[in-house]
Amino acid sequence: MLQGHQCMTRLQGFWRHALAALCCVALLAGCHRVDIAYERGDWFVARWAANLLDLDRDQRQAARALIQEYRDGPGRARAGELAALLETFTNTLDADTVTTEQLAVQMAAFGHFGREVSGDLIPGMVTVLADLRPGQVAHLGSELQAMLDEEAERDTAARQARLQDAVSRWTGRLDAQQEALLNTCITRMPDTWARQRDWRADMNQQLVTLLEQGADQQALQAYFQARYQLLPDRRPDDIVALQREGLDVMQGCLAELHPTLTDRQRQRASSRLGDYRDALLRIARQGDAS
Repeated sequence: MLQGHQCMTRLQGFWRHALAALCCVALLAGCHRVDIAYERGDWFVARWAANLLDLDRDQRQAARALIQEYRDGPGRARAGELAALLETFTNTLDADTVTTEQLAVQMAAFGHFGREVSGDLIPGMVTVLADLRPGQVAHLGSELQAMLDEEAERDTAARQARLQDAVSRWTGRLDAQQEALLNTCITRMPDTWARQRDWRADMNQQLVTLLEQGADQQALQAYFQARYQLLPDRRPDDIVALQREGLDVMQGCLAELHPTLTDRQRQRASSRLGDYRDALLRIARQGDAS
């Protein structure tokens, strides 16, 4: 999958990076030692947050303490939950046939997991953001905008290359037919970048405005719950429709790719998923032993 640095710079906000580092950063980065990455995640996320938010030394140490608390507590239980999801997903992919309906169930489960972990992280994230000074708030706004600008520069060819690279990290080298199928997946995706970018830019600005106005932690928590847990779901109707359409396209493409995989490709993907599952279970067991 995506290399760690690339993946982390594309995720929006401190809370998303905390989730990646503490629960599945190594899975997303294609690292073979998920457990090692997890144990060092507090340093990684604290360093990233310091750069994104321009934190001073005391703020960085306070953020790292919150991350360590989550890592050594609820995060380990979440690792076990993620391992179970990977086990189910592996079993689905190991079957002779895969339907879009089966994949939809799997993706919904992963989506629910992400929202649950976001809920875990919101209180700590709000604590960090509520302590920002005006200059740090301005720095955060600039960084969020830079992320959107970076994504806007990617054309269709770049997205096709990224998707091929992501899949081949799991399956090994793709043949010409498989590459063509993935290229078609990208062209089928709804041409919605501009609309979704505008929506994300608006949501980012709402956050910056809240921080500039000195919003209390309750207001910040309500913002994040609505944005990342969909409690309540305040996404515009067209954004909901576009995101659903994009997910449907990717599920359909995965269902089409599945029968083209060779035995070797399937074994490689299954083995790697099994390695990640086992590493996540080791993380969870360390929590049980403490």
